[in-house]
Amino acid sequence: MALVTEIGKNLVDAEVGQRGFLLTGENSFLILFDDGKEQFTGNSQALKTRLEEDALEILSAMESRFENWLIQAAEPEIKLRKEYDQKPQSIADVAQILSRGDGKNRMDKIRITMSSLSSSLEADFRSQLKLAEENVAYTNRISIVVVVLSIFARSEERLVGKGCRSRW
Repeated sequence: MALVTEIGKNLVDAEVGQRGFLLTGENSFLILFDDGKEQFTGNSQALKTRLEEDALEILSAMESRFENWLIQAAEPEIKLRKEYDQKPQSIADVAQILSRGDGKNRMDKIRITMSSLSSSLEADFRSQLKLAEENVAYTNRISIVVVVLSIFARSEERLVGKGCRSRW
């Protein structure tokens, strides 16, 4: 679950970096954006090795949506903002693209997918925990039976041993 939390943080970093750059034009926000992208990729790859098929499908859908957000919203908007910085005539084009809310809508879909992934993993965890608890209870019952049988066998051994000694 720690990787899922990290992936959520990576998404926020990428979005905050992108929006921060669009609003201010400061390159320091692009560092946050780039770090978020890079860490999202690394963390999602690491998580893939630990997921069951259902959760893996959800993660793949989230990766696809993230890639679409990058290609169709974030990067074009960043490019437009950079062009504005080179030729500061009017920021109306940047404002027009941002007012469509395309990037935000795409990121909202990613958040919904992220929530589905978290729910799926939580359900899997609860199921595994229940199974583990059942296994522990079963093992405890078996252990009790073995101990009782051992005590019974030891008592029987003593009785048989005493009976044999009294005859001699």
